[in-house]
Amino acid sequence: MQNTPPTITAATISRAKGAASSNSQIATVSDNEDPATSLTVTVNGGTSATVNGVTVSGIAIDNSGNVTADVAASCSASNATFTLRVTDPGGLYAEDTLTVNVTANTTPPVITLKPATILQPNVNHKYRTFTIT
Repeated sequence: MQNTPPTITAATISRAKGAASSNSQIATVSDNEDPATSLTVTVNGGTSATVNGVTVSGIAIDNSGNVTADVAASCSASNATFTLRVTDPGGLYAEDTLTVNVTANTTPPVITLKPATILQPNVNHKYRTFTIT
């Protein structure tokens, strides 16, 4: 039987600026001759890549050919594209482009006020400490 190249279909996903890394499906792969778990997927030629403040890492393929990865966007990130390559055990490959759209982080900051301890308080003054997260 002649070896044919595998196939890959990349996704378009979104990440909010500054949000924690999230594991997402980034593509699907298949091959007529080999099981999905025998295929290798790389991003921009390696196991991880960062473009415009967006990082893709931790790539994994399940038995159904679903490709997942940890995707994070820094506070200064902007939209990014990555080249995903799937390679079969025979060395044949296919490529597609993963697009990550970066959105504004709309989660408001939280301010928590805690009472302050004053050893000798001034009359008519109130003191508070606060933590911003």
